[in-house]
Amino acid sequence: MNEIASKLKTKNVFLDTNPFVADNFFFGGARFNQLQKLVENDIINLYITHITKREIEKKIVDFFTEAKTSFKTLINKHSILKSNDYLREINNDGLLIKTEVELIKKFKEYVKSCKFTTIDINSVNIERIFNKYFDGMPPFGTGKKKSEFPDAFVVAALNDWCLSNNEEMYVISADTDFKNSLEDYPNLIHLEKIDQLLDLTIDEFTHARATNALENSKEFIGEEIKEFFADDLYTFYIIDATGEVDSVTVNDLNFIDPFYIQSTEGNAATITTTVEMNAILDVSYIDEYLSLFDKEEGTYLFEVSGSTQVDFDESFEVKFNIEFDENDYLTISHIILNNDKSFEIALFSEYYD
Repeated sequence: MNEIASKLKTKNVFLDTNPFVADNFFFGGARFNQLQKLVENDIINLYITHITKREIEKKIVDFFTEAKTSFKTLINKHSILKSNDYLREINNDGLLIKTEVELIKKFKEYVKSCKFTTIDINSVNIERIFNKYFDGMPPFGTGKKKSEFPDAFVVAALNDWCLSNNEEMYVISADTDFKNSLEDYPNLIHLEKIDQLLDLTIDEFTHARATNALENSKEFIGEEIKEFFADDLYTFYIIDATGEVDSVTVNDLNFIDPFYIQSTEGNAATITTTVEMNAILDVSYIDEYLSLFDKEEGTYLFEVSGSTQVDFDESFEVKFNIEFDENDYLTISHIILNNDKSFEIALFSEYYD
């Protein structure tokens, strides 16, 4: 096996649906690009099933259906937006449908370019699957969730392939039921996220240096993340009012995942981890009950402002780049929070009722 992959137990890697969802189907992003490089350098082989392909395509369709509904709600509430040709095209579904088709096409192209091997499920023992269902075994559980049948067939097919080829396989999935269903199959090695696989492909010397630099600078890294979080006010989206976050006071930050090394180049590396953040958000908003809104014009005739504080307590992914010198002193750059997705906050508790 290639020296760079000496920590890998096997070259075989299966991607479940949720790694694609977690990365927003961004096939031009760092994770998917790094996977493709590993394939091109004969370090890993990627696998998929027809069921997984269909699930991924359905997820794309479902997300765009949700996006259409959300956008129509927004543009109907603020009708002035209809005056913009580009936004009107989105409201008529044309642009979103086109983007949906293009994204499914990109997924198929990525599968082809990464030379995914499609594992057949036709040889799966159907009786064995139904026995698991009636016995309440994973992935079905005591609730006998019929929605887990696709996962049950996928896991059985992966195991059959491993047994037939005397191989092991990494299975990447953050789904709890999927993970639990692997317990009966020692040939299937569970990883929760792509970053864990990428971390295993870094050569041991570079990995040790980067890990040492990260652990010695953990407090510094935490302070940098807190400062970036407090300054990035545009990362918040208020879901139940028109307003904005004016300031952020971070109370606490804890690392709840290890530092995963996604890629390295010389003395530079790309790192991911997960943090738990507690902060107080100072928010100003338009009081819709006291303000007067003109539906025809799509604007407020006059506005009455309100202010409040929101307790922010969430866990999310952080990605950043580091450079470390001969003394393993590091600098941080290009911090990305929450996979570059907005944090949704609600000002009024009745929004969830």
